[in-house]
Amino acid sequence: MRGINFFAQFRRLTAQLGRQQAEARFTELVRRSADMIVVVTADGTVSYASPAAVSLVGCTPETLVGTPAHNLFGPSRSARLSSLLKETLSRAADPAEIELGADAAAGLPRTVQVIASNELSNPLITGIVLTVRDVTEQRSMEREVLDVAARERQRFASEVHEGIGQDLVGITLMLKGLAAESQPDPDSVREALTLIVEQMNRVVASMRGLAHGLSPLTVVHGSLTSALMTLAADTEAAHRISVRLRCDDTPNVGAAVAEHLYNIAREAVEYAARRRSCKGIDLELRCLGPGTVLAIRDDSLAIPGSEKAVDELAVDELALRMIAYRTRLIAGSMRIQRLPGAGTWIEVTVPNSCSPERMDAL
Repeated sequence: MRGINFFAQFRRLTAQLGRQQAEARFTELVRRSADMIVVVTADGTVSYASPAAVSLVGCTPETLVGTPAHNLFGPSRSARLSSLLKETLSRAADPAEIELGADAAAGLPRTVQVIASNELSNPLITGIVLTVRDVTEQRSMEREVLDVAARERQRFASEVHEGIGQDLVGITLMLKGLAAESQPDPDSVREALTLIVEQMNRVVASMRGLAHGLSPLTVVHGSLTSALMTLAADTEAAHRISVRLRCDDTPNVGAAVAEHLYNIAREAVEYAARRRSCKGIDLELRCLGPGTVLAIRDDSLAIPGSEKAVDELAVDELALRMIAYRTRLIAGSMRIQRLPGAGTWIEVTVPNSCSPERMDAL
């Protein structure tokens, strides 16, 4: 009996120790999380706030406990937060969600996402759980992407109207002129048709250029290497900059990832070409173990104060932000640094093992 009691007690102690370790691990995760966790009682009072409250609302967790939850982000947002809490009280299952403007501890405006879950029936919580996440950078990037898309549509419309449209109008007028002649002279008809053919060839070339700019067909068909060769040649012709391309092998990535990699290369090359005194760009695509690496290096002059980290200096550089955004979309990683003397180095690594389901959703 003593042996049985000993082992039963040992199992209980082991289970308690496991629960304590799990609770300690969870507490540490909450403490280190950038998201703020707030527990609100049924009467709307804050009973718990995680350490992220300092960075998100500028208050310590101890200061928030016992205060009305609807005042978390100031009086001007209390009405919406109060409405969210009331809505959450009335629903036991699905969480409710809103986005609010908020003032950070440094006084800069932020956008926060607030997700509320009703956990009043959970004896371990007995309250409404608010998960507050800073989505300022994400929303800023989304706006920038929409702005870029709008500018691209305007550029496309202008090129179609001013270029291709005008050429087609000219062709139409020449054909109408030929059709109006009752007894056309064969030599004049031959000359007019020659001009029409030349103009049609320009229209076809313009259409191919627009189509390639919108979505490079070589990338869609899986030849990322061919698309990068075209990008290098076009950049040299447009900017008179030497672009050296090195491709070790055809990467083992899908069409969606290949197109993102192409656009990352295009953004990086255009970013380098616009910088001061850029004379050469090295573009490299290589397979490295389980991943594909795209590296872009230029020799442009340093930015004043470039002894600081590049990502701190260039936080508002749209090209770099777009590269980072595309890298996240394809589950990749990005490194960027300022080279000694002059030049910027950008490296994007994409795992070859990304699931087809995720890639098809991009």
